[in-house]
Amino acid sequence: MRTIIAIVVVVITGCVQAQAQNPPQSRDNRRPSATEIFELQGKCAALVDKMAQQGEFAEKPAFSMQYKSHYSGWRNRCYVETITLKTFAFKSSVPDNFVEDVVADAQTHERLVAAHQNNEESYGMDWLMDVSLVTFEQALAKIHRLMTEENEERIYFEASDGTLHSVPQSHLVDAEQIDPKLRVLKEDEVERRIR
Repeated sequence: MRTIIAIVVVVITGCVQAQAQNPPQSRDNRRPSATEIFELQGKCAALVDKMAQQGEFAEKPAFSMQYKSHYSGWRNRCYVETITLKTFAFKSSVPDNFVEDVVADAQTHERLVAAHQNNEESYGMDWLMDVSLVTFEQALAKIHRLMTEENEERIYFEASDGTLHSVPQSHLVDAEQIDPKLRVLKEDEVERRIR
């Protein structure tokens, strides 16, 4: 009887140790392939078109609205940008320079960045940053970065806490606002840190 118990204990202990040595595979963190990105861009565009068909971008008489989609493989997000302008054919009290440019997450409908101009008043809102009130120009620049970010070089930097980060080059401005003491790394420094 003692022999059987000892064998069972050894077998169970061996199984537990084998599982500890071979942990389950972690989530695949690779970037999507070109084919996958193409398919996801199509799904993103279809989602935004469906939003339009459901009337989410319905125009009002004094305004015209344009919309477009962008899938970001780097962030794995589908963005929708809506640009609202004054319709000049319609007589209204809306100022001629009225513009509202908004980027939202097409899946969650969460507003991310907005630029608003109306007569002398112009401002931006950036809900991706801790400081949400920004200038009109800063908001437009952020909108442009979000809607085009896949095609740019990545920059590596060391944060003030010593951690290594990588962002598209145009996002370095945002990173510096968050951590003014960050240090941009040269290519050879990055190679040494990654090894």
